[in-house]
Amino acid sequence: EHHPRALRTVYREVERAYLRSVDGFIFNSETTRQTVHTLAPNRKPSIVAYPSGSRFVGHPPKPVRDDVLRLIFVGNVTRRKGLHTLLDALQRLPDAPLQLDVVGALDVEADYATALRARADGRVRFWGRLSDEALATRLSESHALVVPSQYEGFGIVYMEGMAFGLAVLATHGGAAHEIITHGINGFLIMAEDVAALVEHLQIWLDDPLRLASMRHVSRERFEQHPTWEDSMREVEQFLRQMLDARP
Repeated sequence: EHHPRALRTVYREVERAYLRSVDGFIFNSETTRQTVHTLAPNRKPSIVAYPSGSRFVGHPPKPVRDDVLRLIFVGNVTRRKGLHTLLDALQRLPDAPLQLDVVGALDVEADYATALRARADGRVRFWGRLSDEALATRLSESHALVVPSQYEGFGIVYMEGMAFGLAVLATHGGAAHEIITHGINGFLIMAEDVAALVEHLQIWLDDPLRLASMRHVSRERFEQHPTWEDSMREVEQFLRQMLDARP
């Protein structure tokens, strides 16, 4: 994530000291594993146990039955989640037939959220926090999930969107590339790259058939992903092996 240089140096030393102290690692992605090994090289036991997106039952994508591109952003409305980049992109598409639902806490960075709400146009709806049931309704009525975060160690929200057959737009910051194949089930851009975001939104606007194809592949990718039961079974086995190996 983006931090001032001085703070980044302090954070790294604290993290490095902590990482050297543990007996083993349970990683949420290969990207996190590589990052940790770069920061604190070690030969300690480790496993990658992917989080699941199966909090909701989800369902295959609904047909696109209108002329409006329905986008959804899910996450706390904070700068690191990149909602400002998405709103900047919408401002460059003032006449585009699209709608954006923003679901997430508005009080974590209240000034930031207030500023975004003040400049959003009538195509943007802020819902604040929603229950799981209400969020599932919003996801089921969307075509694509757009969360252009600075960094995601994994990005459970992407898998949750894919459970509903949503095409996904994320960034190269973190592990999104492990579940999103650019141009196949979504798009990957650099964080803060408004021009690239506009370009890829325009692709979805201009080519509904391509959007429909991405949504279909996205749901298939979700179905191939480990469930929580699958991942935790591997974690349990890993922990038992570590305990058995203790002197």
